[in-house]
Amino acid sequence: MLLSLIVFILLLSVLVFVHELGHFLMAKWTGMRVDEFNIGFPPRLYSKRVGDTLYSVNWILLGGYVKIHGEDPSAQADPDTRSYANKPVWARILVIISGVGMNLLFAFLVLTIAFSVGFVSGSQDLAAVPGAVVKESQVYVVSELPHSPISTTPVQPGDVITGIADQSGSNPIPVDTVEGLQNALSTYLQKGDRNVTILYTHNQASYQAKVRLNPTGPALGVAIDNFNTVRVPVWRAPGVAAKEIGSLSTATWNALKNFADQL
Repeated sequence: MLLSLIVFILLLSVLVFVHELGHFLMAKWTGMRVDEFNIGFPPRLYSKRVGDTLYSVNWILLGGYVKIHGEDPSAQADPDTRSYANKPVWARILVIISGVGMNLLFAFLVLTIAFSVGFVSGSQDLAAVPGAVVKESQVYVVSELPHSPISTTPVQPGDVITGIADQSGSNPIPVDTVEGLQNALSTYLQKGDRNVTILYTHNQASYQAKVRLNPTGPALGVAIDNFNTVRVPVWRAPGVAAKEIGSLSTATWNALKNFADQL
């Protein structure tokens, strides 16, 4: 839990920094005066003024902000031509959307690198990309049918099936694809051997579970899918990354829309 919390805080800090950096760079590019660029919330850990801008890193790394001169709508009119309020509408719009824009650019760069060295995708079949290389393949449990053979075991959705062995757990047949699992189950059923042992991992720990296969319907009564770590050619990685971001953005928008519809 502590490690997960630390990782979450670090990731959040990186995302906030990238987001605020987008506002900062666009404000500078459009000629606005930036008074402060802060990462985290006080108490202050370190600060340094460079030109008009005070840069600071604070102890509570759960946010951050960029203070642009003249951004406060309640402030009195400021004759400074670098004031946010004195800039044209197009410049102010660019500053507003640049935070999200920088996050998208950051995600694109990270995913491009990740797909170039080997990564997974929840929205596209990376193995079908020309020149792609499957570095690792796993079969994971998506869901279980009620009253199915596997429902009597401790196997849960999200667990990874690594093999099928006989009733004593001997002579295991390793599996790393959906087709491989289906072939292993067929091997035992064709021999009339319905009592098998499922080899699986849960939270990266290995376990075994005894199960009696169903010879007339789904042998295990479980929905399964492949979880592949795939490396795509470097020149194709940007397109794959863009498609991944598009799919994730669409899924996020649909989730927010469904949530709003239920209010």
